[in-house]
Amino acid sequence: MSEPKQTPEQTVLDSALELWEAGGSIIPTMAGKAPALSTWTELQSVRLPREAVEKHFSSEASDLGIGLIAGPVSNGAFCFDFDGGDEPFRKFMVEVVRRFGDEFANDHFSIIRTPRESSGYHVWIRTNNPPSGTTLAKGAHGECLVESRGSGQYALVPGGRPGAHATGRRYVHIAGLSVVELLAREADHVEVAEKTLECLIDVCRTMDETKKRVSGQRIPYPTPPAPASDDRPGTRFNRAVQWSKILPRHGWVHVETKGDEERWRRPGKDTGTSATIGFCQSLDGISRLKVFSSNASPFEAGETYSKFEAFALLEHGGDRSAAGKEIDRFLSEHASATSIATKPPPSPFVPFPIEVLPTSIAAFIANTAATIGCDPSFVALPVLVELGVSIGITRMIRLKHGWSEPPIIWCAIVGDSGSSKSPAMEAALRPLRDRQASNIKDHAEVLKGWKAKHLAFEAELTAWKREAAKRAVGLPPEEPQKPSPIRHYTGDTTTEALAALLAENPRGVAVVADELAGWLGSFDRYSAGGSSDASRWLELYGARALTIDRKTSDPIHIARAAAWIVGGIQPGVLARTLGNNHRENGLLARVFLAMPPRRPKRWTEAEADRDIERDFEATVEGLLRLEPEEDDRGEPRPQMIGLEPEAQSCFARFVDELGEETVLQTGDVAAAASKIEGGAARLALIDHLSRVASGEPVGDRVTIASMRAGITLARWFLREACRVFRVLDENETEGRLRRRAEAIAAKGGVVTVRDWNRWGLKGEWKTRSADAARAELQQLVDADMGTWKESAGRSPRTFRLVPNL
Repeated sequence: MSEPKQTPEQTVLDSALELWEAGGSIIPTMAGKAPALSTWTELQSVRLPREAVEKHFSSEASDLGIGLIAGPVSNGAFCFDFDGGDEPFRKFMVEVVRRFGDEFANDHFSIIRTPRESSGYHVWIRTNNPPSGTTLAKGAHGECLVESRGSGQYALVPGGRPGAHATGRRYVHIAGLSVVELLAREADHVEVAEKTLECLIDVCRTMDETKKRVSGQRIPYPTPPAPASDDRPGTRFNRAVQWSKILPRHGWVHVETKGDEERWRRPGKDTGTSATIGFCQSLDGISRLKVFSSNASPFEAGETYSKFEAFALLEHGGDRSAAGKEIDRFLSEHASATSIATKPPPSPFVPFPIEVLPTSIAAFIANTAATIGCDPSFVALPVLVELGVSIGITRMIRLKHGWSEPPIIWCAIVGDSGSSKSPAMEAALRPLRDRQASNIKDHAEVLKGWKAKHLAFEAELTAWKREAAKRAVGLPPEEPQKPSPIRHYTGDTTTEALAALLAENPRGVAVVADELAGWLGSFDRYSAGGSSDASRWLELYGARALTIDRKTSDPIHIARAAAWIVGGIQPGVLARTLGNNHRENGLLARVFLAMPPRRPKRWTEAEADRDIERDFEATVEGLLRLEPEEDDRGEPRPQMIGLEPEAQSCFARFVDELGEETVLQTGDVAAAASKIEGGAARLALIDHLSRVASGEPVGDRVTIASMRAGITLARWFLREACRVFRVLDENETEGRLRRRAEAIAAKGGVVTVRDWNRWGLKGEWKTRSADAARAELQQLVDADMGTWKESAGRSPRTFRLVPNL
């Protein structure tokens, strides 16, 4: 920690009066920290009168110090005294932040550096029932590392003279609240609950080096599961419902997820963390809510809550009987269908089938993915969007009379932070970005010519008005229309802004969003016209007419509004922002998803092949040169591309087969399947036109090769959608097991207990011993996701994932 800036010098009396007025019971001290009073025991329950404070602290003695008495007499002050150098204090603070959040210390601690030669620290808190002080941890040779100063004891605080300590240095406040602020604030803002204090004390006790402690240490999870026969309503609720379905309904905000722990913020607070989920568990291995904020009503600071207990408090005032009557309704609306005991794990991830794409495109995807070190699907999805928007609404595929599809596709790359989503999109979309940059540069030159014409127009208009004021004249001069640059993509996700852009770029634009959460979040905003962005986007997906009414200007009407979407999003963010509404209105079913398992980062010698990049760029340029045809009135309209007979038969068989396969499906899977037929046709059209643009000798109609490619890609997206839906609906235990399985799969699918414990200490898992690591692997075995394999001789037995998991 860096030394804080010092405030202007105060007298000892000034500091003492501030502490006294804040509610502290203080005593003067002299060299050696001994009391400067003949007796002070009565001050453990009654404070010095103000006159006595002024008398005792007016001394000019060079060793005058200020001792603060802990206990109820000082508003519940309690002190942790770290005497073992920096390391015990550092361990304490690391554990505090891990358990209670980054802001806990700032809100509840006053941290003082003491003048000890070997570094020492006082951590002052307030609690409503401060215990007596005692030694909490000793070193291996019996020296004191940590002790507490409780009721009836005192410790020195900043404000005294340098001679108050034998080193001749002062006590210095370095972090958190000042001692005066801690004492003066309302109790509900700073008090540490009794159970939280017990937790802090136990953290200190774990540092004791004289004996191995068990009490107070965190129980490694998973803990033994509850009996499978326990089917009480509350237990069913805890197993089936996710915390994200309970807390946000009452204003709680998810802050972040670190490993198996989530951090949440209470309503009414703008920064920091108020509770954690995942650090504490029930006996059946389901995470509990640990609250450490004193303003998180109806929760109490220091307490832990199951999902059902939280549900009863938040929605039924703590009436568990009333909450129990609402369980079935709540489960039907918000819970996963089954528990981990009966729900199978998600299907294994299948690599993206780049081999079905045209050679120039497949080579570009493979080379770019190898250069970045990411999964090929992270490149493939933005490439498909890039090809589609390059075609624009110049072409549509005609499947039969009354059924045609545009080349519009929406894609979402689902992956955790750091999984190379953004670099993959940047590399994939570079040709389109370069083309748009060139367009804007060319537009700057065109704009110069328009400005000259506009100045001439203004001069003519002024002359016309002068003449019109004298006599009747002809029509005014015609104003030259201001040109606009050709745009291929934008980052704005609101339909109002998009409509204005589409009016100037009728062939369509792509919305490229590094984080799709903003796009999803825009759906709940309503315009003056009364229609939501969600309903407008459904029109944009079909390239139908779109009209935007505006209060301050004329309405915007686009005959065929077309917008492509591509972006990245984290799995947890997708689950929280999507909600049931956008799953039920069919919006999710229209999005092609890809969520490959996270792979460890590896250095790669692969570099971008410029010849491959040039071939891909040529394909994009060829698609951008496509023009629409004209109708009888001279207005542009898409040219319809038909199917070759073999392609028509292939598509018909696909529709029939898909209908048979999905006839019994419901919910998200059924919705996705209903859109995948059109999706296959759209992908076949993109494949066909890309082959034309890259110079392949294909005819004017979609071939069976392109139709097969579209169907293969569509089936891959449907399979991946089902896998992602399964992940979105998984409960905490299922998610934890899946992430562990993916981590083991990334290491080859085989792991020893020792290896897993070593990874756990370095990664997100909370293992702390071989027994804990063995228990975590055993939980995968119990879920039929892996098996133990005994080894011969002295070799340790290994855990092996189920094949293809």
